[in-house]
Amino acid sequence: MNFLEQSNLHKDLLISDFRDLGQKILSNCFANLGAYRRSKRGRELFGKFQNIPAIVCGAGPTLDENMPILKELKDKALIFAGGSAMKILQTNGAHFHFGASFDPDPPEDRFVELNIPFFYQSRVSKDLLKQMKGPLLWIEGNGNYPVEQVLYGDAATFDSGWTVANFITALAYFLGCHPIISVGMDFGAVDGKLYANGVDEKPTVKKDWLLAKEWMRSFSVTKDLSLEKTYDLQGMIDYALSQIGLINTQTNEEEIHKSFKRAKELCVKLLSLKDSTAEFVLTDFELEEEIACKTFLNPLWNVWKEHFPDGTLQKILFYMRAMNDE
Repeated sequence: MNFLEQSNLHKDLLISDFRDLGQKILSNCFANLGAYRRSKRGRELFGKFQNIPAIVCGAGPTLDENMPILKELKDKALIFAGGSAMKILQTNGAHFHFGASFDPDPPEDRFVELNIPFFYQSRVSKDLLKQMKGPLLWIEGNGNYPVEQVLYGDAATFDSGWTVANFITALAYFLGCHPIISVGMDFGAVDGKLYANGVDEKPTVKKDWLLAKEWMRSFSVTKDLSLEKTYDLQGMIDYALSQIGLINTQTNEEEIHKSFKRAKELCVKLLSLKDSTAEFVLTDFELEEEIACKTFLNPLWNVWKEHFPDGTLQKILFYMRAMNDE
């Protein structure tokens, strides 16, 4: 894939992430605040599993053929399952140590209740997160939604890539794991199948898989499952988790809600004023200084503005549409 093709795909997927004007992700970020307050900071596990092998499992067709050997490796490697792979492994009785997801709207038939440590980002489906009964490990967002950083009171970001396969690979890397072995990360059809058995397939063009495959080149990942040394992995996990307290960062939920309310009022006022008057200019400046505007409305407008006529009025109408859905 050349640079231009990659750039165009990147642009298409960024727009897709905001296809509903960001409402699903924003809704999840607010709804998941309760889970956040019961979570540990996943970043605090980084470096705690130096040179422990990791197997990162996607839900591609080759997961099926590797299922028997996976069942034999639960004491030889930390096994990560992301997204749909969690249900497939659980259904097949294959143990895994960590689950993970950041999908804001996954199909409900792929939900599974888990009682193991679970890595997530705030954008993840609130309904899926409710199914997680084990320790919750929060990871910062990728920075596409600055409102998330203000809402959660944490300015850090984490590059989770394009798919959950990228997410768990990055997690294994930052936990210190080596080697990192991929299973079921096919990023395309194998013998006409897109997924392993147990996942309903819907014909689709998986643009994110193309970028996810390119993204994986940043990491040294093998497919060699030849592992001999055994470890007390559950003991290591339990000890590492025991050293981390719950997150105690102050969230800014009330402040964000108040800012959205003020932004709506300012937009209504602007629509009643004549363009280019002093009062209009000052009111527009006041609107742009609102946290809701700086961290959500304006970044959203920057993604979509080339699809609208130029002008402040179009921007204000766009803001109103986004906030009416909020």
